[in-house]
Amino acid sequence: MAYISKINENISIEKVGAKAANLVRLNKFGYNLPETFFVSVSALQDFLTINRLDNELLRLKKSIQNGNGLSECKLAAKNFRMAIREAEFPGSLTTEIREKIIPHFKNQNVKLAIRSSSINEDLEQHSFAGQYASELNVGLTVSAIERNIKSVWASQWSEPIIAYTFKQGLQAPEPGMGVIIQEMVDSEIAGVLFSHNPYNFNKDEMIVEYVDGLGEALVSGEKTPVHLVYNRKIKSFKNAEGINKRYSNVLNLLVTAAGDLERKTGLAVDLEWAFANNEFYLLQMRSITTISQKSILWTDENVGEVIPDIVTPFSWSILNPITNNAFKGFLKGLGIKDYPVEGLFGLFKGKVYFNSTAFNATLQRFYLTTYLNDIKEKSGSKIFKLARLASLPFKLFFALISFLRFSNKLPEQITDHFSIHKKKLSENLYIKNLNKRKSYNHAQQLISLHMQTMFLHVSDTIFAELYYQFLNKVCNGLKKNKISAGQLLSGLDSAESAKSGEALWKLSKFVKKRGLGHLFDLKNPYDIEEELNKSEQGKEVLQQIKMFIIQFGHEALHEFELLYPRWWEDRAYIYSNIKSYLKNDSLDLSNKKDMLHKNRRINLKKVQQELFGPRKWVFNYLYKKAVFFSTQRENLKQAFVKAHSELKRHLLNIGRLLKEDGLFLKNDDILFLENSEIKKYVDNEIALNDIQSEISERRNRRAKFSLDTHPPRIMQIGEIWRPVYEEETDVADLSGIGCSSGVVEGTAKIILDADQFDDLLEGDILVTRSTNPGWTPLFVTASAVITEIGGALSHGAIIAREYGLPMIAAVKDVTTRISSGDRIRVNGDNGTIVILNGKEKPE
Repeated sequence: MAYISKINENISIEKVGAKAANLVRLNKFGYNLPETFFVSVSALQDFLTINRLDNELLRLKKSIQNGNGLSECKLAAKNFRMAIREAEFPGSLTTEIREKIIPHFKNQNVKLAIRSSSINEDLEQHSFAGQYASELNVGLTVSAIERNIKSVWASQWSEPIIAYTFKQGLQAPEPGMGVIIQEMVDSEIAGVLFSHNPYNFNKDEMIVEYVDGLGEALVSGEKTPVHLVYNRKIKSFKNAEGINKRYSNVLNLLVTAAGDLERKTGLAVDLEWAFANNEFYLLQMRSITTISQKSILWTDENVGEVIPDIVTPFSWSILNPITNNAFKGFLKGLGIKDYPVEGLFGLFKGKVYFNSTAFNATLQRFYLTTYLNDIKEKSGSKIFKLARLASLPFKLFFALISFLRFSNKLPEQITDHFSIHKKKLSENLYIKNLNKRKSYNHAQQLISLHMQTMFLHVSDTIFAELYYQFLNKVCNGLKKNKISAGQLLSGLDSAESAKSGEALWKLSKFVKKRGLGHLFDLKNPYDIEEELNKSEQGKEVLQQIKMFIIQFGHEALHEFELLYPRWWEDRAYIYSNIKSYLKNDSLDLSNKKDMLHKNRRINLKKVQQELFGPRKWVFNYLYKKAVFFSTQRENLKQAFVKAHSELKRHLLNIGRLLKEDGLFLKNDDILFLENSEIKKYVDNEIALNDIQSEISERRNRRAKFSLDTHPPRIMQIGEIWRPVYEEETDVADLSGIGCSSGVVEGTAKIILDADQFDDLLEGDILVTRSTNPGWTPLFVTASAVITEIGGALSHGAIIAREYGLPMIAAVKDVTTRISSGDRIRVNGDNGTIVILNGKEKPE
């Protein structure tokens, strides 16, 4: 039985897989394709049988069926993939490669692309695009072709697919993969086309994206593509002036081909294409079944400020269940049973994203318009719609009762939790000379404490958002006084995370009073400490620094990712901020805070004097709730961060002991194991074999992800993840969400990381992507704050109100549209920014 066939042969999906069958269709329709061969699905099945690998596959299936845990399933899959790569190739298949493929190419220097063509992939009913391996630049030799075919075969049981099947409760994939062997096109440009817009489901638009060189750089996200929208009604591209004239003809050929293929197949299509040597090639075709599938918008909002970087395996192994169970608990508290299977948080290229679709769907349950629109959009008779409308008051009543019951019960739960948290934390503090088992037990107790803290934090955050919006609506209805909710929440002095900045400011005053400020010009923290130790006054300063670390040493620039140092690990950050405050000596934080308290009380009194009767009662109720939830949101997160810091101490202790056992090279290698994996080494369930190669692989993967592009918004359509491209920003429009009131003019200073903190001078306007509690000391120096992400209840907004700074959040690309040194005006009341001199950078 022949395993290899040519593209011009009559081939079924069952024989070669869906992707190959689609290429056969393109060839029959007369489109230009590279030289192409197919390896049948039966080749993989026979390969497994000949090498007696069926038992390895059975072991993997049982691992998933028995619910052994995701880490064990991944290990079984890894062993199976390794066995595939090391197994012997069937002799008859080797002969076919030698006799059918090698002689076919006159140019023996040609490079090949070897891709998957699974019978489970790219079918009209299902899409698994991007889950299987593609091997590029494969040499025209028998050994290279064999090696890369085995690599593609093995990818049917790749880690992402095993994780997906495990999460969805599916069986391990059955062997059902053909292989495409295709001549590489040395493309000038290459890309994709969607004949229906997959982002907004507009059937009158086509989307074209392309990059210079190989299209694989687009699919993998290594390059940012040119993004074009083709309007089918007017038969032209939007913003066509930006298209290179050399490519106009090929792009017109492309949209014509897409339209023809829609008519011939009866389906919307997704095409991969290339342009090389003045020739236009089609490389793949899929049907866009995703138009009818559920779409999910993932963003870095609400998560980008606390987890802005790539997470380690340990962090995600605990944060994933902690955060998603927290959201599930919130929905349960409201009596909502249908939890989104995708969860509230997800991972894309190692970075955590927030499920904006699920979150907004939850918030929408509390708005009347949601129910009215639902009735309007539902099909049915007038009588049916009237019946639904009649039931609406009951739905709203029960939703309101659930909301009020939960929001009234939550403050008591939060207050009680702070007492419980303090007790549990003290019981699980790290002390020297703990063995692995004791440190591990303490770590698990802290993770369990995390679960409850995060449930309260997520619930509080959602209520804080709702009550802030409700309060703002009341304020917008005021006739005499134009006072915003932000003004009424300024200067509360209740956010725990704001206190570190104030403590450092006081510490700088202590240093100055003793005439030791010059020592902080030294760059090395150890040199500073050595000099301070030489005098009694210096020792007093060191004692104050020690007290600061006891109180705030748990904080870090990356709070939730334990790979980054806490302040107790690296004191350079503390000394850098003291130096900054010494440089900006005229700051008077105490007077500023007194003024904020006074202004807030005056504004509150004005509002209360304007309102009467039920409106006044409603306002007072909303204000009380907004004050509590907005401040406790930050305080709950601080409780989490304190426990997280102690968790790190225990993990590093376990890592140190495993390093002494010869398992690790570094103490923090432990952060590249998942929580369930650590237990096995602590309990000696697994021999202390060489795990270092796996840790090294995970470190390298994290490093690679760190270099990848992570768009701020991604649309997940079925199993396909694509960046969301927005209309070009109006260069004159510099606006966002006004989060903290006030108008300030000053010098803009772009600060993107901790190395630039010293650049911020007193009175400068801080312009950055996002902030977290590690940035709090900068709020003492800045006169206003602008961020690219965040909202009225982000960390930055809450701290800005604590310090009385005007703040604007969610200003698109502001760190590239404003330059350091620009003189700007920030209006925190209406969310606008004006450049007074200096020019915006061209886009």
